[in-house]
Amino acid sequence: RIIKRGVKEIPRYGPLWFGALRLRETMETRAFLAQAPAGLQPRRRNVRSWEDFLSRTRKAVEEATQNISKELVWKVYFEAALINERAAETYLTAARQDAAAIAGADAAALAGDDDSGGSG
Repeated sequence: RIIKRGVKEIPRYGPLWFGALRLRETMETRAFLAQAPAGLQPRRRNVRSWEDFLSRTRKAVEEATQNISKELVWKVYFEAALINERAAETYLTAARQDAAAIAGADAAALAGDDDSGGSG
């Protein structure tokens, strides 16, 4: 709330916007990663969650470009590119972990089937 208030009161101050973008990105990334259910079930994400991922951060980038001093607009877009790069890496890492968890669960299920039907 403090950053939100500061951005409204001093909308042309660049460092405040960059701090707000980093904070928003961190909060949304943590929320995205926390959406996985607890326990041994593999995480399930879909395309919709990817579309929603960092949506507030993207809105903040647009707001920053409209309010920040013109000399810093390029830096906002540069920061947005870095945010998108980190988001893609986060999403790919999560997808790889999901695939590994699903493969592990499938392998465990197959191993359990082999053990139960072998002695007759």
